[in-house]
Amino acid sequence: MGEGAFGEVRLCQHISSHEKRAVKYIKKDMLTHEDKETILNEVRILGEMDHPNIVKLYEFYEESAYYCLVQEVCSGGELFDAIVKSGKFKENTARILIKNLL
Repeated sequence: MGEGAFGEVRLCQHISSHEKRAVKYIKKDMLTHEDKETILNEVRILGEMDHPNIVKLYEFYEESAYYCLVQEVCSGGELFDAIVKSGKFKENTARILIKNLL
């Protein structure tokens, strides 16, 4: 699905439900100690969240070389890319943009 500075995201399918999921693989050797703490804190917070406008974290695995986050698939592009393309915009425009991305 994509690659970034710290890893990649792959599309997968849950075996029993057949739902599509995104698995984010984050390379541990690319992270500072502070980065690791930030990721683990984010995982803890996402695990407690249940809101339609926040990506759902289904599972988290720690392997020897990677952190693996199994999340819902979000299509529609990156918010950052939309902001750069549009320049600055008002709150109402942001609200519409967020709604369309989800």
